[in-house]
Amino acid sequence: MMNKANRWLSVTILVLCLCGLLLTAKSFEMKRSYEEKLFDKQTELNVLNDQYRKAIAHIELLNKLVEVEVK
Repeated sequence: MMNKANRWLSVTILVLCLCGLLLTAKSFEMKRSYEEKLFDKQTELNVLNDQYRKAIAHIELLNKLVEVEVK
């Protein structure tokens, strides 16, 4: 009887360990996916920031040209 109880206990511990490993793997996968999405968003923001700076530079250049034309 004790041997059977020990076997069930061992199986239960093994199943819990496997579940823990699966949850850990899923957690790392989710973290990696989140980091990839975050990197993509940061890259997109960097591109938009560069476009914004170029647009500001063009507007400033146009303002200078208008000032010269008005004078």
